[in-house]
Amino acid sequence: MINLNTFLKYYTLLFILSFAFASLLFSINISTLNFSLYAFRIFIIIGVTLLIGLLIFYRKISYFTKPEYMFLICIAIWIIFALVNYNHVSNKLYAIKEIGYLMMGFMILIILFTLKKIYTDFHAIFLKAWLAGYVINILIGYFQFFTSTQFISEFSLYALTKDANHLIHLSPASVWGNPNNFAMYLVLCMFIFYIYIAPKNVYKYYVLIIPAVFLIFMTNSRINIFLAFINLLLPLMSIASINALIEFISKHKIVILFSLIFAVYIFTFNKTIYTAVTIDNAESTSVSIRKNLISNGLMFFSENMMLGIGPGQFQEYLETGKGYHHTENIVNPHCALIEIASQYGLIILVLLIINFSYLLYYTYKHFRFHTFVKTSYCLFVLALLSNVSSGYLKSDLTWVSLFIPYLISDYLKPIDDK
Repeated sequence: MINLNTFLKYYTLLFILSFAFASLLFSINISTLNFSLYAFRIFIIIGVTLLIGLLIFYRKISYFTKPEYMFLICIAIWIIFALVNYNHVSNKLYAIKEIGYLMMGFMILIILFTLKKIYTDFHAIFLKAWLAGYVINILIGYFQFFTSTQFISEFSLYALTKDANHLIHLSPASVWGNPNNFAMYLVLCMFIFYIYIAPKNVYKYYVLIIPAVFLIFMTNSRINIFLAFINLLLPLMSIASINALIEFISKHKIVILFSLIFAVYIFTFNKTIYTAVTIDNAESTSVSIRKNLISNGLMFFSENMMLGIGPGQFQEYLETGKGYHHTENIVNPHCALIEIASQYGLIILVLLIINFSYLLYYTYKHFRFHTFVKTSYCLFVLALLSNVSSGYLKSDLTWVSLFIPYLISDYLKPIDDK
């Protein structure tokens, strides 16, 4: 029989690595449902099979923390709520897809919670796999920037309609389909490195994240640029006193000076790029479309504030002309709050708020204060990032990112484990 710990080691490694390559590996398109099955989702199916096997053959039952149980129960209620509303929606196919995304997210969380609990070296393997995926994504990003090439996606096809000198050709997307998702992935990487690496080696932390800052800047994703520069300052912001801050700056003056020079260079280089390439009014159009999407979402929410319009129906409403404001054929919400409120109403929205409020309360009550601060900051980052992706619930990146606050508390340990 295969050693369980060895199997868990390689499964964890491949699971996290496959996530880092998004939908690029072994993509199989199921045209009937317009659904893609790729490496990461295949490992999700393997993971669920693994959990069943652990229960049957090894009698291994994972006991999660109270916040983890609460989050899983919250997602389970959400899925049941969506299934109940299925009969009341006009587009059944979109509803099935949306429920599928919720179930996929539920399985991702269960797998990660279980691996974190039963595999003793989870944090070490998680960091190695995440770091390997990050480095490869960085290399792909720079290759795309210097060669103005992209993997085939909706974004790359749209870029082909633009002039050869247009700024869009310099926006790296790596394997994430579009620059916004790539920037979101890089910001999450920076935060994970801040948790795992910065406390032990601040030089290594800066060496790792500085290449990402430039790529994030070139995606022109405002929220991610803002968070990238906060992550540059995080080691300084975590210092409690002026004397300690002076000592830290004195000790790490070279890397801090280099970071500041690099930041100034990025601003200057970015401005030079903007003046050297063709720019149209797409940016202002994008802002107005997002405003109209939010306005439409609020109107949909007002139609049924308690239950929402149903799973997957935001897209259906806009495609069938039920939107109140023009969005130029853009039918995805581009905002998690609007996506959830309009489709699921106050019941699910309040349930999620209670869930994350309880996580903060539990962390404050049972962990050191710096753990509570880092968890609070992580939720702040995730709240901002929820406005980046065009479709929040359908993104695997969303569900893995929602695991990170629970990862922090496990890694930093409660007060009793001092």
